[in-house]
Amino acid sequence: MAHNVGYARQIFLNLTSWRTEARRCLCQTGAVLARHKRRVPVQQKVTKYLRKKVPVISVFKEMTVKELASSMEKDTKHVISCLRGLNISQTVKKDSAILDINVISEVCHMSGVKHRIIARPSSHKAVAVDHDVYSRPKASPSICKPRPPVVTIMGHVDHGKTTLLDYLRKSKIVDMEFGGITQHIGAFSVTLKDGKSITFLDTPGHAAFSSMRGRGAKITDIIVLVVAADDGVMPQTIESIKHATQSQAPIIVAMNKCDREEAEVEACKRDLAEHGVVLEELGGDVIGVEISALHGTNIDALQEAIITQAEMMDIKADPTGAMEGRIIETKTEEGRGKIASILVQRGTLNLGSFLVSDLGFCKVRRLNDEHGKPMKTAGPGQATEVVGWKELPSPGAEVLQVENESQMKKVISYRKAHEQQLREEEEWNAIKENRRSHEEEHTLKVKRRHELGLKQYVMSLRRELGELDITKPTEDMSVPRLSLIVKADVDGSLEAILSCLETYSSDLCEMEILSSGVGEVGQNDVELAEAFDGIVLAFNTKSSDKVEKLATDCNVLIRKHNIIYKLVDDVKSILNERVLPQIEQKVLGEAVIQKVFYVTEKINKKNKKIPVAGCLCINGVLDRSKQYKLVRGSEVLHVDTLYMLKHFKNEVEEIKDNMECGLAFKDHGVDILEGDSILCYEEYQVKPEITWNLPF
Repeated sequence: MAHNVGYARQIFLNLTSWRTEARRCLCQTGAVLARHKRRVPVQQKVTKYLRKKVPVISVFKEMTVKELASSMEKDTKHVISCLRGLNISQTVKKDSAILDINVISEVCHMSGVKHRIIARPSSHKAVAVDHDVYSRPKASPSICKPRPPVVTIMGHVDHGKTTLLDYLRKSKIVDMEFGGITQHIGAFSVTLKDGKSITFLDTPGHAAFSSMRGRGAKITDIIVLVVAADDGVMPQTIESIKHATQSQAPIIVAMNKCDREEAEVEACKRDLAEHGVVLEELGGDVIGVEISALHGTNIDALQEAIITQAEMMDIKADPTGAMEGRIIETKTEEGRGKIASILVQRGTLNLGSFLVSDLGFCKVRRLNDEHGKPMKTAGPGQATEVVGWKELPSPGAEVLQVENESQMKKVISYRKAHEQQLREEEEWNAIKENRRSHEEEHTLKVKRRHELGLKQYVMSLRRELGELDITKPTEDMSVPRLSLIVKADVDGSLEAILSCLETYSSDLCEMEILSSGVGEVGQNDVELAEAFDGIVLAFNTKSSDKVEKLATDCNVLIRKHNIIYKLVDDVKSILNERVLPQIEQKVLGEAVIQKVFYVTEKINKKNKKIPVAGCLCINGVLDRSKQYKLVRGSEVLHVDTLYMLKHFKNEVEEIKDNMECGLAFKDHGVDILEGDSILCYEEYQVKPEITWNLPF
C-alpha cells in the first residue's frame, strides 16, 4: 500500500499545466489515500501546486501570433497549430493579427495558461512620444519673395466661369466638360505679357459642389466672382460671397455677358450691394470689370485688376526649405495609381521628396502641370499633379514634406496610433455614459420597488406591459429599399454625389449607401450589390469587361453617368420603380336607409329571414358588383358585397340617383337601422411618385 501512495505522489509531482488531468488522477487515487488518512494533506499540496504553476498572461485586442506566443513563452508554431485546431478561416502567419478576442482566449485555454484582457500597450507608447511633423514658423520677410497670386473663379452655374477660364488658357475645356458644367477642381497658370503669372483654381458652380467651393476659398488669395449681367445674383452667387467672407479674401467682380441686349448691369450692381459686395463706382472698395468671356472683351482689364490687387496685398512666400501646401483634388487612374493635385504654398517641391498629408503619404515619382507635361520643381503659388501616393489624403488637407522615408513612416504610425487612441477614448466615454444611465435607471427601479412594495411593483409592471401593443410591428417591413454602391473618378465628385444623396428623404422607399469610393467598379462592388439587391452608380469612371460580365451574371445594374443631375434623376426614377402601389377608394354612389324589413329566402335548402334595407339613392350610382360600406354617423360598421339589389320586385344591376331600392348584404347578421348610410365604392391601385427636388 505504501508503494501505491508513493506512486500517486509521483504522478502529481510530474503533472503538467493540464489541470483536468490532475483532478482526474486525484479522484482515482482518492480511495487509497483515504485509507491511510493522508487524503487532505495531499489534496492541499496538489491544489497549491496547481495554483502556483498556472501562469497568468496579459492579452489585448488584435494581438499578433508572435506577440501571443511571446506572452505565453511558447513558439509561434504552437500558436499557429492551436489556431488551425480552431478551424480559423484566415491565413495564419507569424505577423497575422488575431482579430477576435474570444479566439485568443481559446488559445490560452488550450495552452494551459490563464489570461487577463488589457488595452493594447503599443498604441499608448507610440502616442507618448510625439513623432508628428508640423508646419514651420512664419518665415522672415527678408527671405520671402513675390509669388503668383492664387485666384479662385466662383459663381453660379452657367454664368460663364468655364468659358472665362477657357479663354484664359486658350483651350476648349468648355467643350470637354460633360453637360457644360465643371465636375471637379482644376488648376492652371497664366503668364501675362509682362512676365508675371497668375495661378487659377476652377471651382464648380453647380449646387452639389458647395463643399468643394468652400475648400477653394480657403486656399485662395483673390476671388473672382463671375455674375451674368442677364441673370443677376443667384443662389450659388450668394454662397460664393459667404465663402469669400469666411476666408477673408478680397473679391473682384467679373460682370459677364455684358454684350447681350438683355443685360442689366446696373441692376446686378444693386443686387450685389444688397448682399454686401459694393463696387467702387457705388462708393465701395470692390473692383468691378465688365467683360464678355465668350468674345474676350476686357479680359486684359480683368487680369490687370488681379495683378493690381495682388501688388496691394504684397503676396510673398518663402521658396526655401521643406515644401508646405494643400491638397486640391485626389483621384485614382488605371496604370498611374493614386494621384493628388497640390497647391504649393511654401518651399519648393522636387522629385523624390517624401510627403505626408492626413494619413496619406508618398514618395514623389512624377510632377505634371495642367497639360500633363512633366515638371522638375514646383515653387510657391504653383499647382502640380503628384504621382506616387501609397495612400490618398482628403482634399483640402495640409501637405508637409519630411526628410526621408524613415521619418515618413514614423509620422504616419504616430498619426494612426493617435487616431486609434482618440477612438478608444471616445468608445470608453460612451461605455461610461451607458453604464451611468443604466445605473440611474436601475436605482430608480429599486427605489420605486421599495416605495411600492413587491406586490404593488409587480402589478404596476403588468399594467405597463398591458398598455403596450405587442402585436404592432416596430418597423414597417413593407417599405421597399434601394441599396447603392457609389464609385467616382475623384474624391471631390464623390463627396458632391454623396451630399446630394443625403438630401433624400421619403416614406415611400428607403435608400441606403452600402459603400462608396474612388476608382473603377470592382468585383467586390458587384457582389455587394447582388447581396443587397442594389445597384452600382459609376460617375465618370470605368468597369472592366470581367466586371461587366459578372454584373450581367449576377443581374446587377451598373448605371454610368458623367453629369451629376442626370445621376440624381436616374436614382429618382429607380426609386419610383420600387415604390409599392397604394390602394385608394372612389365613392360611386350613396344611399340612405329609410326602412328595414325582412324577407324569407331559401338558403341552403332552408327558409331564412334576412334583413333588407329599403333605401333611397341620394347621389351617384349603386352598382351591384362593387364594394359597400355601412356607415352610422362617422363610423364604418361593416364592409361587404351585396346579396341582392332590387328595384321594386325586379333584380337590377344598378340603381341611379333619386331611385328607391331594396338591398341586402351577403352577411345576413349585419345590424342595420333606419338613418344609416350605405356607400358604394370601388378600389384601384395608385403608384405615388417620390418628391425629391434639388436646386440644379
